[in-house]
Amino acid sequence: MLAQVPARPHLIAARMADGNPATRLIAVDPGTGSQSILPRFTGDDLAPLAIALDPIDGQAVVALDTAAGSTRIVRVAVEGLSLGARALCEVPGKIADLLVADDWLYLAADEVQAGVLRLPRRGGAVESVFTHPHVTALAISHAHPGAIVAGWSGRAFTARSEEHTFELQSQFRI
Repeated sequence: MLAQVPARPHLIAARMADGNPATRLIAVDPGTGSQSILPRFTGDDLAPLAIALDPIDGQAVVALDTAAGSTRIVRVAVEGLSLGARALCEVPGKIADLLVADDWLYLAADEVQAGVLRLPRRGGAVESVFTHPHVTALAISHAHPGAIVAGWSGRAFTARSEEHTFELQSQFRI
């Protein structure tokens, strides 16, 4: 082999059935499929809503349900043999998806009067960038550089009878 690009593990935020802790991060090796449960972190007593991997530093960004009508966004970093977590912000309602693009962290807010929010990827003031009810998914548009695709279903956190998750998609510039 002449060269190899090291792959970062994929991370999963799992909701634990017994609730103690409510969230566990699991690293999955993309080459072998082996899994390892990561140590506990501050805030893991809250249930997970979404997770994203920061492509710049490899840290996890996790949305946690406070169970009090808001979502806490935390950045989780491996620090030796433990995980260090730092709260970035707390926003009203439930966050359904997270996306790190450029130097921003985008939040898909699944609320009637929300949409897409953003803040600096290391934390800071939260601002609205796209208003639409019940945004549930975000992705970088590879067909249109500099654009993010937002999808909404209308009811991500409630039971629904429809088979299709997304009704529409929209793009906005970052």
